[in-house]
Amino acid sequence: YDERPANGFDIRFNGYLPSYPALGARLMYEQYYGDNVALFNSDKLQSNPGSATVGVNYTPIPLVTMGIDYRHGTGNENDLLYSMQFRYQFDKPWSQQIEPQYVNELRTLSGSRYDLVQRNNNIILEYKKQDILSLNIPHDIN
Repeated sequence: YDERPANGFDIRFNGYLPSYPALGARLMYEQYYGDNVALFNSDKLQSNPGSATVGVNYTPIPLVTMGIDYRHGTGNENDLLYSMQFRYQFDKPWSQQIEPQYVNELRTLSGSRYDLVQRNNNIILEYKKQDILSLNIPHDIN
């Protein structure tokens, strides 16, 4: 098989409760185009697959975030992802990174100015079966 990154897009929404900033939610939709695309795994190739993800996360202190995401895709494919992220901020003292009262600052525009762009870092591949050329010649040539 030949492989290449599949054409497609994803849209993400992240939100937090203003009254309880430690609790967050995520919605994501991704769609890819092609005949043999491996969205969930390379053993089950799909045509133009898509998936929707719903997730929640909890940030008790600015240093730690725990989350759970459920992804449902075309062809009744689904998966569940548990995550734990650590976020060390070099410009903040240690005492601010382990205090729950500073979680609210992460949820503001100024508090997230150094955040990386969120995207799917797992490259979704499209496969194409290679055409193999075979040539048969007779054993005896007269």
